[in-house]
Amino acid sequence: MSGQMHEPLTPAEHRVLALLARGRRNAEIAEALIVSENTVKTHVSRILAKLQVANRHEAAQRYWEQQDQERRKRPVRMRERRLSTNQSRKSPGKDETRPKRRRKFTRNE
Repeated sequence: MSGQMHEPLTPAEHRVLALLARGRRNAEIAEALIVSENTVKTHVSRILAKLQVANRHEAAQRYWEQQDQERRKRPVRMRERRLSTNQSRKSPGKDETRPKRRRKFTRNE
């Protein structure tokens, strides 16, 4: 990121920023987080000050840049590992069927 944050964002500000970056309006953010619209406006103004940006668009850009950097730092995803190990396994054929489930009986039957 180009500018350093003086103060880290609070968890509530992170949630607001995530929704803001997805293009939500203040009213939509307030409804999603079950807070008042004035609370969202306060969070947005604090986010802009802490990130040292002029508007919501720049704040959203910073959010997505940070998300991209964090994604690149992560090791290989578990999903990708599972795909590589599952490809070597074969699925059971007709002769190798799984055992059938037993039907549960109730006392009235």
